[in-house]
Amino acid sequence: MLGVTEGDDVLGFAALRGATSATTEVLVMGVRPEARRLGIGRAIVAEAVRFARTRGHALLSVQTVGPSCSDPHYDETRSFYMATGFLPVGEFADHWGPGMPMLLMVRSVS
Repeated sequence: MLGVTEGDDVLGFAALRGATSATTEVLVMGVRPEARRLGIGRAIVAEAVRFARTRGHALLSVQTVGPSCSDPHYDETRSFYMATGFLPVGEFADHWGPGMPMLLMVRSVS
């Protein structure tokens, strides 16, 4: 778990796990709406990259809702991940149920 706090308030967080011998996966990540666009998400991704490196992993991965499901919140999420170095690998239709495709994204940690 990674977190960014201000006093007793959690502003952002991420849960990570070793997915394979080469990949750390971001299981879940979030930043409070009022704390967005302050660099908190980018700081969390940077720390996740450092975490993956210390484990000897080459990649950081994340799964999110794919672009074939039109939703402005997930459009913003995908844009954030792209802006922090993630690239789309593939979209898997109905991964999370009918009409809920999963987009796998990865980035190098080197």
